[in-house]
Amino acid sequence: MFILIENLDVLRLGYRVMRCYGTSYHLPCIFLKHLPIPVLYMDLKPNFQILFSNRSARLFLGYENASLGSLSLQELTPQYGRLLEILKLKKKHVEVLKFPLEFLHKEGYPLASEVMIISSGNCEERILLYIWDIRRLRKREKRFRQKLQRTEKVSQAKSIFVSLVSHEFRTPMASIRAASDLLKNYWERFSQEECKEYLRQIGSNIFQMSRMMDDILLLGRIQNGRLRFETSLIDPLELCHEAIQFVQVYGEKSRIVMVVSENLPSKCSIDPSLFRYVLINLLSNALKYSPQTEKVILTLCCDQDFLVLEVKDKGIGIPEKDRGKIFHLFHRGENVGSIKGIGVGMFMVKYCVSLHKGSIAFKPNAGAGTTFRVKLPAACQAKGG
Repeated sequence: MFILIENLDVLRLGYRVMRCYGTSYHLPCIFLKHLPIPVLYMDLKPNFQILFSNRSARLFLGYENASLGSLSLQELTPQYGRLLEILKLKKKHVEVLKFPLEFLHKEGYPLASEVMIISSGNCEERILLYIWDIRRLRKREKRFRQKLQRTEKVSQAKSIFVSLVSHEFRTPMASIRAASDLLKNYWERFSQEECKEYLRQIGSNIFQMSRMMDDILLLGRIQNGRLRFETSLIDPLELCHEAIQFVQVYGEKSRIVMVVSENLPSKCSIDPSLFRYVLINLLSNALKYSPQTEKVILTLCCDQDFLVLEVKDKGIGIPEKDRGKIFHLFHRGENVGSIKGIGVGMFMVKYCVSLHKGSIAFKPNAGAGTTFRVKLPAACQAKGG
């Protein structure tokens, strides 16, 4: 492992001192006393007996107010055996060795470090052991690895997302082209009802592509921090009618039943574009995942200063194992089958609701389907106010 040596000139000077005064004691101690890095001066013969330790070493090992003179290196590192093996491999004259070595703090916890050993001759003589505390480096390295893993996950998710979106766009475009070619070349052979069905298919696929494009653009604004939250006084009933009209491409108007409470206010303070997105997403999902013969019920009411809407369907429902992930990005239920989607709608619905400081919840219906309930603080204004 690479070691950053900040006081290289000082270490070289210490090495020269050791070369000149190999078995001497006092001069190296005077020189090493005030070094900012931990240093141990040891005799190899009696099991690495510590002859001298500077204040930095005592602070590092937890012996600030005690001497290390009665200790040996064997008592300070659980990797003493490894140190012996390294030195045995260096039987020839070796002046400098560098390698990782773990020490034990006085309190018993491990201290990750890198050491450099400088000897004045062979392994039977006294040595200097310089210590670099790499705990912060390890923490930074760990954070870097975690960040790298998150980056890799995001990159992988983006790759999957691009592939998924490409596939989801390709399918409706192929369907639109096929239906339009049939109408263009053989329209006189089809009955009026057959022509309407082909046009309905074209409209449905265009709507599907438009919804996916809206999802992608909104997701990009969220991830770039450019999604603005701006409230204004609007008529919630009017927005509901607009949303219903927008999603009618999936079927006849009779499929959506709207229930409005008597206490519904004429004006509410909400973000109209985000509220419209929530409505369209919940309604289109309810229609998409329900049989063509089943109705979707939209309920709108006021609870004190909260605007409450519910969307109830009798569709395929949400499997129990998917309920905890329904608002996760790119997640789709295991029971969706061939129903198209890219798994971003519910994530962004919850995000839009959270910008309002509101809440969203869902529950399975008795028999089949799901009911989603959104509650938004909206400073509701009573009728005639």
